[in-house]
Amino acid sequence: MLSRLLDPREGMPRDPGFWLVLAAVVATQLLAFYLLCTHQVRKAENRRAAVEVQRMAHADCLQYLAQSTIGSCSLPFVPGTSRPTAGDAGGPVALVSR
Repeated sequence: MLSRLLDPREGMPRDPGFWLVLAAVVATQLLAFYLLCTHQVRKAENRRAAVEVQRMAHADCLQYLAQSTIGSCSLPFVPGTSRPTAGDAGGPVALVSR
């Protein structure tokens, strides 16, 4: 393969444009790989943050809602209320103040 790139008479590359195109392709691939890795890291950080927020919301539910249970705090809540969206009548409805 190298013998095809080098001129057998002079030992010089046959076409300097080839090396420019090759360098551009390599640089493009490195940039694409960097962007892919950066995107994957951002997605992982977002997933980790979402899990942390969910854990904190669950802990707050257990701490601040009267007669709350792990099951009742697992239900999704309507923002601004203490009532679950699933219509569970047995869930906690009163807020406890400290």
